[in-house]
Amino acid sequence: MNIKNSKGQTIVEAMVSMSIALVGLLGVLSLTSRSMAFNNDMSQKFVSSYLAAEGIEIVKNLIDTNIVRSINWDSGINNVGPYEYEVDTSGIRGQFLSTNLKLNNGKYEYSIGVGTITPYMRKVIITKINTDSKPADYEEIKVESVVLWKSRGSDMTVNVIDVFKRWR
Repeated sequence: MNIKNSKGQTIVEAMVSMSIALVGLLGVLSLTSRSMAFNNDMSQKFVSSYLAAEGIEIVKNLIDTNIVRSINWDSGINNVGPYEYEVDTSGIRGQFLSTNLKLNNGKYEYSIGVGTITPYMRKVIITKINTDSKPADYEEIKVESVVLWKSRGSDMTVNVIDVFKRWR
């Protein structure tokens, strides 16, 4: 082997190997970045599905409370809405005002001035269904709990629907 002809060969080999390593490293970084974005999206979807289910449970709790108090099963549950519901003594906050839920000590709520603002808005739509001939005697209540939020510039929605029947 002639030493005079191999002097620049080491530099070329080093540049090629560094280029290959750099392409591999960029691929790993790109995969990590996409994985983190996907993880964040899935986390938001889990939280929103639990918040939507909680909206249904709040209405169920109101119905159960009415039964325990021996009053009409749909008392205090109006056929108007949508509403902003949260877990408290009454359950009903009022009409839907596009207010973001706040996270306060691990609890999502609409507290004024307390907690960290989250991207989530929850509205609960109640429809009373009369299957009987008596106009004031509702047999079913359809509850739709919708959680809305923005994720990476897109509007996201989770919808949960349940129907409660007067059976007691």
